[in-house]
Order: sequence, then C-alpha cells, then structure tokens
Amino acid sequence: MSTTDTQLWQQLQEAGLVQGAEPPAREDRGYWYIRLMQGVGGWIGALFLLGFVGITLTFVIRSALLSGLGGLAACTVAALLYRHQGRSDFFCQFALALSLAGQGLVLVALFEQLDHQVAAIALSMALLQLLLFAGLDNFTHRVWSAGAGSIALIEAFLEWRWQAYVPGLLALACAWIWQQEFRLTHRGALLRAGGYGLSLVLLPSAPLLSWLTHAWYWHGAEAAGPWPGHAWLGAALSGAALLWTSHYFLQREGIPGRSPAALALLALAALLAGANLKIPGLALALMILLLGFGQGNRLLAGLGVAALLGGLAFYYYTLEASLLEKSAYMAATGLALLLGRLAARRLAGLAATDEEPGHG
Repeated sequence: MSTTDTQLWQQLQEAGLVQGAEPPAREDRGYWYIRLMQGVGGWIGALFLLGFVGITLTFVIRSALLSGLGGLAACTVAALLYRHQGRSDFFCQFALALSLAGQGLVLVALFEQLDHQVAAIALSMALLQLLLFAGLDNFTHRVWSAGAGSIALIEAFLEWRWQAYVPGLLALACAWIWQQEFRLTHRGALLRAGGYGLSLVLLPSAPLLSWLTHAWYWHGAEAAGPWPGHAWLGAALSGAALLWTSHYFLQREGIPGRSPAALALLALAALLAGANLKIPGLALALMILLLGFGQGNRLLAGLGVAALLGGLAFYYYTLEASLLEKSAYMAATGLALLLGRLAARRLAGLAATDEEPGHG
C-alpha cells in the first residue's frame, strides 16, 4: 500500500472500525480493455484448437470410451492451466473454453454408454461438476460448475417427477452457503462462487418448475406421479428456507426471539412463505434479497430484486383473472404493503425505545 493508504488504515484502526494488520496491496492487472481482448483471444485460440481436433480426430467423438477419456483429459489440462497460469486472462479463458469442451465430450460419452438413461446421465454430470468445482481453482469456472451441477440435479428430479422439491432443496443449500460466508472466511471465495451459481439457477427455475408441476398434476395426473400434494410440500419447503434465513439474521443481530420486533418479523416471513404456495418463487426471491442485504452484497441483493419483479410479473400474466380483478388484487397488495411499512416503523421505534437507558 502507499503512504496514504497506510495513514488511512491507521485512522480506521484508531476509530475502532478495523482490526489486524494492514492488508496487502491489490495487484494491478492492467487496463480492463486489454484484459478483455486477452480473454477473447483465449476463446478464439481454444475454439480453433478444438475445431482442428474435431475435424481431424472424428473417431474420438464416435467412440464413447475415447470421447470420455478425451473430455477428462481436456478438463485435466484446464485444471493445470488454472493452477500454473491463473493470473493470465488469456490462459484463464482458454482453460474455460477447454473445460467446457471436455465436459461436452464427457456428456456425449455418457449418452452413448448409458443408453440415454437421463437420470443416470444427469447424476453423473452433477458428480463431474462437483469434482470440477473442488479441483479447478477459478472463480468463474466454479460459478459455472455450481450452476451446471444444479441444472443436472434438476434434470434428474424432473425424470423422477420430483421436480416440486428442487427449488426448496436448492434454496436451503443456497441459504446455508451464504450464511457461512463470514464464518468460514478462509473459504470465502469458494462459498461465494457456489452461492452465485446456485442463485443464478434457482431464481429463474423456481417459477418454471412450479408451473410445470401444476400443469402435470392438473392436466396429466397419470404422468405426474402418485400424489398431487408434492406441489404444496415443495412450495412449503421453499417457504421454510425463507423462515430459516429470517431467523438466522435475527439471531446474528442479537434480537431476542420473543421480542415484539422478532415475533412480528417472523410472522411476516411466515405470511410471505404462505403466499409462496400461490406465487411460485416469491419466497426464494425474498430469501435472496434478504441474504444480499444482510451480507452487504449488492450484486446478490440486485439478483433478489430482479427475481422478485420477474416472479411477480410472471404470476400476474399467468393469473387466470379479468383485468378488473387483477387491478383489485394490485390495489389490495399496495395497501397491505403500506400498512406493513407503517407497522415496521412502529416496531422499530418501540425497539429503539426499549434499548434506551431507563427503559425495560
């Protein structure tokens, strides 16, 4: 750090805002447009190399064994590039393109070897993504591996007709990962990559899976499975993830569980969790928004806001009601939000009064 940075760190220490030794200076990796061109060059080089291999070594793709071994070899080379050339934008993007091609070859081999057994193929790809997530030391690739592994699990659950439970299970995993971000600080980058990957898949898939579940249950019950109650249990599981997240932040902030503010917040969370039974994705979007706000992560909070707006818009346009009824619903929702805002301000004022000396 420069002298100015050192003085600033000392001032922050004197004010009690930071602790510990001064952090190391951040490495200057050059201008962003130069790095962008290096990354594009890496993709171009990888695509040309893969195109040459695909044209000259077609027998590799035709053989399931050779395709699988070639894919694993490509992923291994990508791991070595990340390990030894991880600071180079060119080699990082080259390794990413190489790894994606390797995963594609493995997928082709699995389709040939497992005779198009979708569930087994999906679980195998999920296991591969787990291994890549742990073994390839690159943030972008880990986000991809977490997301791709989640999609593979979704495909397996779709094949088993258990897709109603996927959003809730992914939401519980996502909530646990983000809650550990500041507890396991030495694994912060790893946890953030997994959290972003799960969040990016979870938010758009929740309303679509719910719609698909209801469509199967009410218009194709024979193909849907033995019991229509799976849809409600899956929605309840998503609501439980929102309640768990709310309880976690109340505990972290030291708010007593039996205080009026805590009981009111939990009651509101329970109400929104109940609304998730009718508005798919509502609880998940609110959970992501709450995690982003509570963890001080603006990107995650922005994802939650975008998912909330998108989920409400999806529900509005798929709601089978007249425009007059929809307008009445919107007016009632707006009034409820205003009343909730007034109640929240009232509770916040009471909590502040209880903390003042001479009260409570």
